[in-house]
Amino acid sequence: MRVLCIILAVFFSINCVGAYVTDDSRIVAAAKILDLQTLEQLKTTQILFYELGFISYEYKDHYALTTEDNEIIINAKYRNAPPQVLAALIAHESVHLNAKSDLQEELRATIAEIKQWDKNPHLNSEHPLVLRLNNLSQLYENGGPAAIRKKIKDNEAYERL
Repeated sequence: MRVLCIILAVFFSINCVGAYVTDDSRIVAAAKILDLQTLEQLKTTQILFYELGFISYEYKDHYALTTEDNEIIINAKYRNAPPQVLAALIAHESVHLNAKSDLQEELRATIAEIKQWDKNPHLNSEHPLVLRLNNLSQLYENGGPAAIRKKIKDNEAYERL
């Protein structure tokens, strides 16, 4: 796979990170921040930006989603988010790859997102995802997994979990 990535990179100006191929420099920058375990989970995953509202109106405000085709789709409105934010979103969605959708999985995904975020100095920014991640990190620091579980259960987006 690495040879294929090198060939693609040389001839088609495509960036290879871990074992997946992308031509989006924002995703490459985010992937370089991820730990090796997360990168290993992504080895057959395509990651892209897309307007989630075009998939379904109910997804228009989602941050990202994972498809049955092993894709992580990040809402296009967050294309200009800092790489640390994108790395945290990718870490979250990587937990959903090949997994069932339930409260426990969402808890694991959110904690993975927080842990990825906490590996970097927190940004001082008014970007809505930076504010969200800083709030989640503080909640986790003060209340641990139980506080995150409660936040998920109280969120109407997760009612059916």
